This record gives sequence, structure tokens and C-alpha cells, in this order.
Amino acid sequence: MLTDAPRRADPPKSIRTNSLWPIGRSGGTSQQPRCIRPSEQPADPRRLRTVRTRDARLRSSATHAGKSRPPIDRTDVTASSRRERVYQRLAADLAHAASPPHSHGHLGVADMRRTSYPTSVLVDWLGHIEERSGFTDSGEVDQLRIDLCRSLASTGTRDCGAAEALIDQFYLQPPVSAEALTEAAQALRELASRDHHDELSRLAADRTLGTCRSGILECLTEHGQQEDVNLIADQIGDPSVRATAIACLRRFRPTPVHLIETVEAYLHDPDSAVREQASRTVAVLYAAVFAANSGAI
Repeated sequence: MLTDAPRRADPPKSIRTNSLWPIGRSGGTSQQPRCIRPSEQPADPRRLRTVRTRDARLRSSATHAGKSRPPIDRTDVTASSRRERVYQRLAADLAHAASPPHSHGHLGVADMRRTSYPTSVLVDWLGHIEERSGFTDSGEVDQLRIDLCRSLASTGTRDCGAAEALIDQFYLQPPVSAEALTEAAQALRELASRDHHDELSRLAADRTLGTCRSGILECLTEHGQQEDVNLIADQIGDPSVRATAIACLRRFRPTPVHLIETVEAYLHDPDSAVREQASRTVAVLYAAVFAANSGAI
């Protein structure tokens, strides 16, 4: 009579697929080793770092899927850093000049008003802009020149050769940008005086400067003399400064009433700015005529 061979015990259902379950010998009754589940195995730190790095890359690729990242322009980064260093050096020079001896960096309110934005430093930088900055790009030089002119205008200090340094900008070779000359002319309105009348007159009559002369005409009107009326009137023939020249005429005292017909010719000018200034100036000139006639009566 045949007897059935003893059957091998089946592994628990939860771990039948585990390759660590040993295949027992036929008829063996020895104690089976405990199955080590993956969750109970000690973690390898190196393997964890690899997995985390891979997961981070997958998340990044999923987030930026379909998006192309522009490459970083190292040239722009370098140029920006260089500009920052130059402006930091200028700020350091200004701060050093603003601190009087033995102040140890502690200034009172009166001292700050008296020494803020030291004009001598700004004039020195404007006169030696390439040497002080180290810039070789014309765009960077022009922007620094514009900033220096604006800073000089904000000082309101008419010494240390500020006006002379601004006037020199109109004679540089090669010529500087029109925007820089415009800022220099506006700064002259704040810093020029009667002592600079001759230089301002020459610049005001130079039509090659174009619209950059607008600030010069206004400055000459404020600090000029009665004989400058004809010089300003002559500039009406230049369309680039026509509106400014017409506006300047009504600010002279005594009022140049003999120029009424000259200004009236532009009441219908194609340029709206010219028409507006002509209308306002004509009104002032006629008002002066009426006032004179009333006084005579």
C-alpha cells in the first residue's frame, strides 16, 4: 500500500512571492528562518542619497516640462558687477569727502547739509571719467556722465569749477551723446552765473548742438542781460529750439514788445508746442503794450 509523501509547508500568502522563503527539503521539519521584509532591511545612506537626487531631478524635469530655460549670459553678469563696483567706488569717494577731519563718521545735521554731495569729487570724476571708472564701453561712459551731471545739479554749489566742467562737456572729442549734453545744459541752469555769460552765449548760438541748447537758452535768459534778447530771438529760426526760444522771450524785463510780429508768425505753426508758447508769449507782449499805454494816458 502506497503512502503519500509528506507535503512541504506552503509559505504564508503574504510572502509567497518573497524570494527569501527557503525551499525546505522533502520531509524536513526543521525550523524555517524568519523572512526579512524589504521595509525591515537597514537603509544604505548612499543609496538614499542617490534616490533623493534622482527624485529631485524627476520633479524638476516635470515642473519645467516644455519650458526652455534661457542660458545665463555671463558677459551681462560681468558688466553689471563691474558697474556696481564703479558706482560703489564713487559713493565711497563722496562719503570720504563728506566726512570732515576728526568726525569719525559722525556728522551733525548742519554738517550734512554743508558737505553732502561734495562738488569737488563729482567735478573730478566728470573731468576724468574714463580714468576714474575704467569703462571702455561708450554706453557705460555716457550713463555715468549723465548721472554725474544730475548729481552736480542737485548740489546747487557754484564753486569747485562745477560750471566750467559742465561747459567743457560741449567741446569734448569725440562728442558725447545728446542726452548727456541735455543733462549738462540743465545742470548749468542751477550752477552757472553771470561770470559764464560769454561761454553760454557761444553755446546758445551754436546750432550744431540742436535741441541740447534748450537748457542753455533758459540759463542765458535767467542770468543774461537785455542785449541777449536778440540772440534768443535769432534762435527761433531753429525748429529744434523754437518753442523754448519763444517761451524765453516773455521772461525778459523790460518785455520785448517790438518782437510781437515775430512771435505772431508762429501762432499757426504745425508744432503744437510752438503754437502754445507763441500764444502765451504774444499775450504777455500785448499785456505789456496795454500797460504801457495805460501809464502814458
